[in-house]
Amino acid sequence: MLEHDILTSDRSIVYDLYPTQSVNALMVGIPTEVAEQLTQNLTSEKDGRINLLIKTLNWKLSSFIPPSEDEWGFGKTFAWEDPQTLDQVLLSCTLPDISSPTPENWQRMHDTSASLNLLFRFFNLASRKQDDSQKQLLHIMLEHATINAVLSTRLMPFLASFPQDTKHLEIEQTMYQAYLQMARAEDKRHYLRYYFSVQTRQSPRGLYLKCPGISDCSLNAGYYRSSQPDIGYLLEPHNVDNCLQQFTFLVGLAKLNQQAKEVGF
Repeated sequence: MLEHDILTSDRSIVYDLYPTQSVNALMVGIPTEVAEQLTQNLTSEKDGRINLLIKTLNWKLSSFIPPSEDEWGFGKTFAWEDPQTLDQVLLSCTLPDISSPTPENWQRMHDTSASLNLLFRFFNLASRKQDDSQKQLLHIMLEHATINAVLSTRLMPFLASFPQDTKHLEIEQTMYQAYLQMARAEDKRHYLRYYFSVQTRQSPRGLYLKCPGISDCSLNAGYYRSSQPDIGYLLEPHNVDNCLQQFTFLVGLAKLNQQAKEVGF
């Protein structure tokens, strides 16, 4: 499985992840062969994984639309975009409005979280032919309204290249912007800015992300990580208990993935 394999060995890329420039959506790049598996496997609400997820989440979700359609997921969460290359397709996911607890907003929020949950579960088990040109840098795991992530062995040199206690201001700003847009909290922008932090440490090594929440809402390097610098590690949540926080950290990790790709990882 992807979540275990990438800790210690390279895996050919199964999906790429990055925020749009306006940070109102996430883009997912999927190799064509993986996208074909996705379309074949997640054909209908009768799929066992879909039914199991619906029962596990116990949320009121919209009907599931299969990926054979232009817009799909729970409540048309995803949209296929025009591919940039012949060997990769693009999937967009617009971030929901979570500004007020209306039934419509709650429905959209849960549809988005559940659709992403299902997508990442599929990626965890997806397989493809060996491709040395690009490797998987991280893997996301969603569980109800919280989030975990695995940072791969391939990403370790990138994180190790930063000095001790480096603050990643561009990732912070991306998370901050996404949070403000989803929460429609422009009137609190100056107050909220101080609750965002993204930092790498080298001793002990780890990545640490924070966003607004009750009593230190954060995503942190797991305590039981290896001291060997080339072995990846898990990011674990602390007091991450709503979808707004879940999506905010997801955007931050997407930005991290984008930054590493831009410098050749």
